[in-house]
Amino acid sequence: MTLPPPEHDDPAPISSPGSHHQPLSRDLLLLFVALWLCLLVPISLHALIPRLLPWLDTLPRPLPTDTRLALAYYPLLVLLPLPSLAVWFGTRRRAWRGLATLLCGLCSALLAALAVGLALSRPFS
Repeated sequence: MTLPPPEHDDPAPISSPGSHHQPLSRDLLLLFVALWLCLLVPISLHALIPRLLPWLDTLPRPLPTDTRLALAYYPLLVLLPLPSLAVWFGTRRRAWRGLATLLCGLCSALLAALAVGLALSRPFS
């Protein structure tokens, strides 16, 4: 005894011509690029700062407060992808979700890199 084939096997894909949504694969690609950008900064700093510590200890004057804070709290930059994930899950308009996530990730990564770079350059100015 065989079953008859279902009338509607699959619902219409999200990227069908009648749909006004962006394909989900493009949104996921933008999410992964945003997360990669957000993780590139902490990974780079975890590789760079331990090499700078012995060199910074040889400076004749004490380190400025912002440099000491940057050296103490740079491991917390691992949490940098959280704003991008919040934008991803909090964006109501699906058409903007991927681009908004990418822009948030790019801005977060650039601001964190600039802040740590500025704090690390202060002893030399």
